[in-house]
Amino acid sequence: MSFFATLDLIKDLDVKIKYYSIEKFLFPKYLIEEYYKKFPFLEDELNWFLNTYSEKSEKSIQEFNFKDKLNLFLVNKDVNSAIDKIKIKTDIWFLDGFDPKKNPEMWSEKIFEYIKNYSKPNATLTTYSVSKSVKDPLKKAGFEIKKLKGFGKKREMLFAKFNSNKFFLKDKPWFMYPKILSNKKQISIIGSGLAGANLAYQFSNAGFEVHVFEKESEISSKASSNPCALFVPQIYKKNSFESIWYKKAFFELEKLLKNIPSEIYEVLGAREILQNKNLYLENKSDEIDFSKYDNSVFFNNAGFLYPKELNQFLLSKKNIQLHLNQKIDQFDKKNDRWILFENKKPIFETEILILANSYFSNEFPISKIDELVSTRGQVLIFERNTNEILIEEDFYLTKFNDKFSLIGSTFNPEEKSEEILEKDNQILEKRFLKKFPNEKIPINNRNSWFGFRASSKDHLPILGLIPNFNICNKIYSEIWKGNQYQEFPTPIYHENLFILSGLGSKGILNSVLGAKLILNLILNNDDFPKEFYDKTNPIRFLKQKLARNEH
Repeated sequence: MSFFATLDLIKDLDVKIKYYSIEKFLFPKYLIEEYYKKFPFLEDELNWFLNTYSEKSEKSIQEFNFKDKLNLFLVNKDVNSAIDKIKIKTDIWFLDGFDPKKNPEMWSEKIFEYIKNYSKPNATLTTYSVSKSVKDPLKKAGFEIKKLKGFGKKREMLFAKFNSNKFFLKDKPWFMYPKILSNKKQISIIGSGLAGANLAYQFSNAGFEVHVFEKESEISSKASSNPCALFVPQIYKKNSFESIWYKKAFFELEKLLKNIPSEIYEVLGAREILQNKNLYLENKSDEIDFSKYDNSVFFNNAGFLYPKELNQFLLSKKNIQLHLNQKIDQFDKKNDRWILFENKKPIFETEILILANSYFSNEFPISKIDELVSTRGQVLIFERNTNEILIEEDFYLTKFNDKFSLIGSTFNPEEKSEEILEKDNQILEKRFLKKFPNEKIPINNRNSWFGFRASSKDHLPILGLIPNFNICNKIYSEIWKGNQYQEFPTPIYHENLFILSGLGSKGILNSVLGAKLILNLILNNDDFPKEFYDKTNPIRFLKQKLARNEH
């Protein structure tokens, strides 16, 4: 009933809603037909649903799409099993679990804790149960409740609103984002490398007017000017965050590549020398082959691409405007817009601003993160015809084109030289000869490249809204005491100011997934797990310092 009432309510509104309904026992069709009589004005939708719905379906979740306005996910599970699978931030809750005395499992402490953890700010909740065993847990979960007159034969009902201003340590309030104003459709991005280009592409596809500001005379002039970059599945301990993250990142990259011209990338597989065989075995899949080489694993879906050419393609969409030779050296908030400055002169106004300019975001005091650092790498391109990718512990070797190969590595993290270092070329050559003693890298007809990439101290990207670090430092200054009953507010963020940086050596993967996460954050979608945002949130480093009582 709640679902069809919602469908009726929104039929003339320009909205899209995901509606999850948990039913331990599916209604028989004849009973649903009785309910239909109460909604004669939804005859077309209801008839379509009846013809599609199956009370005997073996699927645990049935999905029904009502004219792209409302997606119903009918979850045929016990409520305690269902909530272990559904991790969706929610705006509206309907609790229709009958009397708590007759159906206590629907009103357990676990259920109320789940509702608290997955309520968006200002979420609302309604139920016809007004018993103390419902009101008290809702209050404890942070809801302000009102008793109202019920509908029809119901004498009373509860209306509750989630008051998300105060939380305890176990709630991890520092990771809670405010609701983004999603009616804005203009966005500006500083930086035209992998991060900036992927952001521009995603937002242009979503109908935004996109402006990209690049301080150099051409795009991708820093780390993203790397002549060639690998995309290889990343193996971590099974079910770890990193494992889940990089599986999703590789999946999103593969989807992107289907829309990219074939001359920009090539899938030819990659051979990686085994460091921990058990780690690879527990992640075994159709894409991982152990039989092809001894002491190696072969990734069938790995390959290489040309980053600059990729970025040129991503930035070529007609609703992306590229501003070259414009160095943004300052930005200030005025009313609901960000004012961009060059040489202290305002040059542009934007509704949403994203910093995608690598470690150069640290040049702005508002976004400075000490744990965002630069790491130098160098590659050597030389004449050698190969059709393979090899990943060793201290270097990687890949096909560059039909005539040349490329070998590369990361060197001393303290090295800041901004020129080709011959000593690094010699190291690369020694590593190559150790692996291939019967070959040699020719002295002539070779080339080198170096660059600095942005990395974080925990090797995860930095993405999302930028916190007001000064205020957050004050409001969370006592978390080191570990007082489980002390209340803390949600963090203060700079409105509509975002960052995507710290992509590290896996920049190809992180840039694609990171761009989609920021787009979903701005659109208030729940297509990705909350943990993806928590683990990459820029505030995480401040929280770690405060937990150690370091101010």
